[in-house]
Formats: sequence, structure tokens, C-alpha cells
Amino acid sequence: MNKRVLAAAVTSIGSLCLGYGAGAAAQDSDAAADTAATSTTQTPAADGTAQDTQAATAAAGDDQIATVLVTARRREEKLEKVPTSITALGAQQLTQQGIVSQSDLQSAVPGLTVRQTQGSNSLTFSIRGQTVDAFTGSRSAVVPYFDDVQLNSGGASTFFDLESVQVLKGPQGTLFGRNTTGGAVLYTSTKPKDELGGYARLRVGNYGLNEGQGAFNAPLFDHSLLVRLAADVTYRDGWQKNLYDGRDLGEISRQSGRLSALWKPNDALQNLTVAEVDHSGGNSTATRLKTVNRCGDSNNGYALNCAADYLFNPNTPVGPDAWANYLAHNPHADPDGIAAYLDNVSPHIGFWKANEIAPVFHQEQDYFAANTTTYQLNDDLLLKNIAGFSTSNTHDLGSSVGAPDPVFYSATLASDGAGGFLTDANGQYLYDKKGNHVEDRTYSNELQLQGKALEQALTYIVGAYYQYEDARTLFPQVYFNLYQPGAFLPANATSNFQIIDETPAAFAQSTYDFSSIGLSGLSFTAGARYTWESVKIHQLEGSDNLAGSTADAELPASQSRHYSDPSWTLGLSYQATDDLLLYLQGRRSWRAGGFNGTAPAAINPGDGSPVIQNTNVFKPEHTNDVELGTKFAGNVLGRPLRMNLAVYNQWIKDVQRAEFPDPPGPAQSIAYTVNVPEARVTGAEFDLTFKPARWLEAGVTGALTHARFVSGKDTAEVFGTTYLFGPYADVPKRSGSAYATVYLPTPSEMGLMDVRADVYGQSSMYFSNSDKSITPDTKIPGYGLVNLRYEWLEICGTQYSVSAFVRNLADKEYYTGGFALTGSLGVNSVAVGTPRMFGAEISYEF
Repeated sequence: MNKRVLAAAVTSIGSLCLGYGAGAAAQDSDAAADTAATSTTQTPAADGTAQDTQAATAAAGDDQIATVLVTARRREEKLEKVPTSITALGAQQLTQQGIVSQSDLQSAVPGLTVRQTQGSNSLTFSIRGQTVDAFTGSRSAVVPYFDDVQLNSGGASTFFDLESVQVLKGPQGTLFGRNTTGGAVLYTSTKPKDELGGYARLRVGNYGLNEGQGAFNAPLFDHSLLVRLAADVTYRDGWQKNLYDGRDLGEISRQSGRLSALWKPNDALQNLTVAEVDHSGGNSTATRLKTVNRCGDSNNGYALNCAADYLFNPNTPVGPDAWANYLAHNPHADPDGIAAYLDNVSPHIGFWKANEIAPVFHQEQDYFAANTTTYQLNDDLLLKNIAGFSTSNTHDLGSSVGAPDPVFYSATLASDGAGGFLTDANGQYLYDKKGNHVEDRTYSNELQLQGKALEQALTYIVGAYYQYEDARTLFPQVYFNLYQPGAFLPANATSNFQIIDETPAAFAQSTYDFSSIGLSGLSFTAGARYTWESVKIHQLEGSDNLAGSTADAELPASQSRHYSDPSWTLGLSYQATDDLLLYLQGRRSWRAGGFNGTAPAAINPGDGSPVIQNTNVFKPEHTNDVELGTKFAGNVLGRPLRMNLAVYNQWIKDVQRAEFPDPPGPAQSIAYTVNVPEARVTGAEFDLTFKPARWLEAGVTGALTHARFVSGKDTAEVFGTTYLFGPYADVPKRSGSAYATVYLPTPSEMGLMDVRADVYGQSSMYFSNSDKSITPDTKIPGYGLVNLRYEWLEICGTQYSVSAFVRNLADKEYYTGGFALTGSLGVNSVAVGTPRMFGAEISYEF
């Protein structure tokens, strides 16, 4: 599976076209398009979804723009008829836009940010400013679902054989499994079809990209059982050179397989089972050092932590010979210290290079299963049950601070079994390089009754839901290793804990169409959900938060909290014409409080002041929003146009955000979730697709987002100290994309050709929520990216298709997020985006 195989295949296919003369090539574009519109030959989407050419190339052959069926209200509906803000991408759109993983979604979905923290396998979704910070105890504000079951994943993954990806924006608390305050991302796999066939695809590219993907579909037992097998294998060399050890970072090694079986014993009963296994190896990218606080620096009256600069310099206070000893053991370090490295060396090593002392790797095994059973009780009643299981087992050694100095390290000091630590022959500490380990298992079941009543004017759904999640987390850390035993350095810290979350809920939602009483096109929706959530934490063996004690009592090994609250939605929609929908909706949702597993239940400052209690607890977050929107799907000046526009205001109370403070006493930490009293997010989102001619389709999307902590309600107390929050992180004020697809005037005998160009841009954003206090200099600049793609479908009447692509055409240097540690360690680092990526692919359907 390499470039020679692809080249040989393309050459052999191309030979089939040699018989066509120049006369055929002279056909005009409208004739070619009309011919394309009559084709019914099957062709695969690049993600492998088999679909007929008439559907796949409708944009080239007639005056239609492809639409996508969505399930935002737990039933299939056309996107243009659903009164809420959704971005939906079908198989064809995923192909044309080159969306093959989570990070690619940002350029296609207005208002969505995919932020990296420590590198390419540390991804976080942010919608309308609602997100979850890395290494905190918060539940995600944007929950991913695969076939209606919550998905656990510890890193990046590869999209394959998908029917659609839907991004639901705003609070989601009524109809989906877990309450969220930001949104939901729905992945839907391709269902088995009642036909024998399949596809195969090969993709190659720079940085050693080799990807093989395929699916096989078969009907069995007189077409009562439909089975689909799909798989993807992806390998790619790293694109970031680590100067410290010479390794390439960003390597991908992923193997995935999925089995889907649809059993239809009669017309009323259907049972769909989907099982998937994913394995990821390789490693992540490393961050780059961005900030080193100098001792004596302050920011808006806040004294800044300068631990890294204080310790890693020629005048280190550890001892008179400490710096010479440190340089002898670490020759990559700058002789003038970490601050000098930032000023004099880091800017000149090359943007897509790293100088990371920590070894970086990523290993992950994911298992997923979902069973969906539907039974049509009668014409107006459908009973549906969704049972799911998802597990993720992830080991990571991630980038520390992007410098050749061990400010911190994901490992533990090797124990000598007698309360001390092992050293080498020179008296230097040895490590157990275990890295971070997160194991997450989730079980869920949802029972629904969907129906219609009042002569089908009323559509409703009622149901019950239960989810059980068991997450075990090991975060071993070593801080400030100057290769100098004694003087309390290096500091060894280990977080090892288990959090069990049980979530039962009951829900109901209905929509009444007033057309039956003479108010044609007017509908009202009301829905409510009540959720009970129980959160328990157990500190496990080896945890620093288990063995210590306060001045009053031993730290508890286990704690629990119980939460319950309603969520609701109210909406009014008006189908003004067949083409125009207007809507107004208001929603309330929340996410539960819980525990910071990296923090003790209490801290004794050790200076005679009172013990600080409940230092590991944070409260629930609540949100309300109002959204006004319009959707248009029709013709303007005789040409097809699709347009969605939404404006909204969202109020959030007790906002869950992470802080990286310097706790009192000897305690060390990774991150703490705190509650900031109040925030507000105001914005507008739009997407527009227009087809001014049969041979041309163009579109534009955009998001304007004004997210802020409310003045006077923008502080939170952390370990008895009050911290100021702002600006709002992980959301650019402006973002958007534009594209144009040109369908080339090729003769029908040669197949269909098109060229697509995409442009994505965003303004600057912050990767810390306390830039104006204890973590300054976390602003990353805006950027713009250009992508191109060429496709040749049904080459000369065959079942082959080829394409070529390039992403980040201009090789733009840009940042995708960062790791804000100046509050606790005195340094910040940033994650870099990918350089120019290009390649080609060939697919065959049988």
C-alpha cells in the first residue's frame, strides 16, 4: 500500500480513456451536466459510502443542492425543516471538504472550535464558548455521540464509512443522554444496505501517509439480515521534528474495524447492532514554549509565579554546584537558563520543530457497541430502545512545556521500597516512565415512545434514560528536576482516582402543528427533562490525596455528591412559505458539579492558618439561552439557494473553568475546576450555499461570537485566594469559511470532474481564562488556511474514481491552542497546526 500501487492503478485506468478523441472533449458543459443527471450508476463517496451517481453529482447535473437528513429531534427530518441551529455534513460533503478527523470539522462548522492543549491527541470541542478544560473534573460541555450512544475517546480518531456528522449548537438537555451547556456532535455510521457490494479506497500523501479503507455489504437469509463490514488502516510519519531526541512527532498508526448487522424479521421490527474496535499508536505533537515569567513580574496587580525561571538558571538557589551538575546531565539545556532559551533559541529552531525533553507517545484502545431496536406498534406509535457500551483505554506521555528543561514530566520517581527513591551511580533520581493513564467505561440504555396524536397534529416523544460511567485516572508527575537530590527537588506528585457517575433521567417533548385549526405553518414545541446525577470519587492506591492528612483528620478515601435539576425547551416556528422557516426558541440546561481528582479534600497551609476544606469540590453549571433563526431552501433569481441564520444570547451561571494555581503547602496539582459566577455569550452564525450556474456551486459560513465573564461576577476563590477571570478562552470573535466548486465540462463518456477550493479563517483567541490575571500572554493570533481538491468520478465509465488534495496550501504557520501553566509553574506553551499536507486517492466500488 504505497505510492507505486496508486500510480500503477491510475495508469491502468487511464489507458481505458485513450480511445476517446478530441471531439468528445469539446462537448459543452450543459450537455455534460444533463448527461450526468441521468446516470444511475453507483459510485462511492470518499468516506466509502456507496450512493448513486445521480445523488452524488446532483449538484453538477441539475438545479438542486444536496440536503442532509438530521436527527436533532430524535427522528429523521430535513435539515431545512428543523427549528434549531445545526450544521450537518453528509457523506458527499465530508468527502468534498476532506474531513477525515475531528480537527477538520472546525473549518466546516461555524461557531465550532477544536482546541489542542498538549498536542495532536489532546482535542477539545468548544461551541459558542462552552467547553471543558484539559485535566479537570468537569463533564464535557459538548458531548459526542456515535449512533445515539455517548462516545468515549482519549485522542484523535479517523472518520470512516459515515453517513453523516451533525453539530447541534447551544444547550442540549431535553432529548439527549447527558445534559450539556454547549452542544452535541452526532456521528452516524452507514447502515447495512439490501444489496451485495462494497468499496475499497487507497490514499497516499506526503509525510508517508498510507491509508486503506473499505466496506463490504451483504444481505443474508432471504434479505432478513443485512450485514456490513467496514475497516480503516492509517499510517503517517510525524511532521514535527523533535531536536531533543531526533524523533518525528505527530506519527499516526490507527487500525479500526466496524461490524453492523440489521435484522428485519418482519415489517414492524428492526434490530440494528453496531460494534467497533479502534487501536491508535504513534505519538502526539509537542508544544512550543511561549512564555517564561520573570521573577518580580506582575500582571494587573497579580504577582506572577516565576518558579521555572527561579530554578532553571545559572543562579539557581538549589546549590553552588547545581547548575554545572544540571548542564552535565542535560547538555541540550541553554547554559543561560530557560528564559534565555525562550528569548534567543526557540524563535530560530523552525516553526514545525520542537525541543521537548519529555518522550512523547500515545496508545489507545477503544471499544464501542450499540443496539437499536425499533418496533412499529401501529401507524402512529413507535417503540425504540437504544443500548450502548463505550470504553477507552489511553496511555499518554505528553509534551511538558516545549523546552529542553524538565519543568514537569509525566512520570514518577522510582521507589526504593523503603520510603525513598532510587538513584543512579551519580546520585541522580531514576524514573518509572508510566505516563498518564485514563480508562473510561460507559454503559447506557434509553427507552423511547414516539407517536402522533390529534389527527397527527401533535408529534411527541417520551422516554427514560440511564447511564453509568466508571473513569479511572492516573496522572504521575515530576516537577523541577534539576538532577540534584535534596532541597525538596525534584517534587514527586501522583494523582490516582476513580470517578463513578450515575445518571438516570426522564424526558418528554411534543410539537403541535396549528395548521389543523387554521393557522397554517405555525408550530409550538415544548419539552422537559429531569435528571438525577450521582457523582462519587475514590482516591486509589498511590494517590497523594489519599495518604496525607489535615490538621483535623485523615483525608477521606471516598466522597459523593448528588445533583438533580430540570432542563427544558420552548419553541415557536413558522413555515412562512414552502421555502422559508422562521423560529424562536429558549432552552435551559445544566451540567453537574463534581470533584477535582487532582486535589485533596482539604489543605493544611502549614502556616498556622485554618485548614481549607472541600478544596476538591465544584458546583453545577446552569445555562439559559434564547435563539432566533431563519432557514431558507429554495430559488433566488431562478437558481437554488440554501441559507441558515441564527442569532442568540446565552446566560451561564457558575461557569466551570479550570485554573492552574499554586496551592499552599507542599501540594502539587495539574488543574482545578472552579466556578466563575456568571458569563454571557452573544453571537450570530450563518451558512449560505448558492448555485449560480450548473457548473458552479459556492458557499460561505461565518460566526460572530462575543463571549465574556460578567464584570463584577468574574472572580473565583481558589485555596482561599481570589482570582480574576477573563478574557473568555477557546472562542475567536470571528471565524468563517468560503468555498467554490467548479464542475468541469468533460464529456460524459470520460466521467465527472470537479475542482473545489476552500478558505477558512479566524481571528485571535485565548487559551486561558485568566489572561488578565495570573496567566498572561495566552493570546494566539488569527490565521487563514486554503485547501484544494480535484475529483474525477466514474473514470471512463468504470467503477473507479480518483482525487488529489492539498490542505494548508500556503504552508501557513498557525497555533491551535495551548497549555497555560504560568499560574503554577511559571511557563506557557502553544500547540502548532499542521503544515502543508497533500496526497491522492483512488477508490473502487464493486
